[in-house]
Amino acid sequence: MKNNIDYIAICKNLRNYREANKLTQKQVADATDIDRSTYAYYELGKTMPGFDAMDKLIRVFNITYDELFTSFDPKSSVNGSDECKPKDDDCELRLTKLERSMVLRVRMLSSAQQMAVLDSLGGEV
Repeated sequence: MKNNIDYIAICKNLRNYREANKLTQKQVADATDIDRSTYAYYELGKTMPGFDAMDKLIRVFNITYDELFTSFDPKSSVNGSDECKPKDDDCELRLTKLERSMVLRVRMLSSAQQMAVLDSLGGEV
């Protein structure tokens, strides 16, 4: 029974986190190299993402496995930051389409790769 609950939570959470991050299914699919229809099936519960796909998805949404498997909390922060919550109307205006695409790509990198990109841009944490 618990597996069914987790399965349902994952399906619902994928959609909720995608919408909270103001992303389309295509944007998530492109960022994770998952076919858009396959990703749509994850949200609909027709198929379950494998571990590789889940790993990519939690990176894109900047969440933990625990957050993916438990009930979505719309009051929690989005993108790991308290600066931009789903209820903020101006969140979508903060990044251009190009910037959003770049953020999604950077999230897919390892921590070491992210630091190398930051160093190459002359930035610091």
